Amino acid sequence: MDFVVALKSGLSYLGETKWGGIDPKTVSSFVEKLTYFRGKTSYEAVMISADNVSTDVQKRFDCQVYSLKDLV
Repeated sequence: MDFVVALKSGLSYLGETKWGGIDPKTVSSFVEKLTYFRGKTSYEAVMISADNVSTDVQKRFDCQVYSLKDLV
């Protein structure tokens, strides 16, 4: 995990960044790592890639997936 943003509301953003592309296997692996937090806190999973991210990957997982272009 590369970053954690904890809000006063109790919601946290747990995230990972990648310089390369993000494929389904990468997202799946990240989401699996977050199972520790299930039921312990309210969180949103976030991945950010320096490369473009396919729409399929963005819609397929319970994880927000963005490219740097999406954030600028």
